[in-house]
Amino acid sequence: MEFGKIDPSMWGFPDWIDPKVAKEGIAKQGDAAIMYGGMESYHAMCRFYSGCVYPFCILTFYTDDNRFFYKHELLQKYEWYWRLEPEIKYFCDIT
Repeated sequence: MEFGKIDPSMWGFPDWIDPKVAKEGIAKQGDAAIMYGGMESYHAMCRFYSGCVYPFCILTFYTDDNRFFYKHELLQKYEWYWRLEPEIKYFCDIT
């Protein structure tokens, strides 16, 4: 097991997103009682793990952007990884 740090450049809003507009949208989701909708950190996590989000995904093929989790330096030595979520029950053997 390894632990590492996610650089703010990988976690924060991409340059093409207006942070003020994004925060307003996040607040609206929170006001509407959407599960985790009002949590900026949850939105950051979803962006981080999503991999390719239009229109940014088109650009990733032509740039060395490191915004996605699979480009994090700690994962470069692995062919694959398995992300386990808390409070999830598995109904089969994990081998």
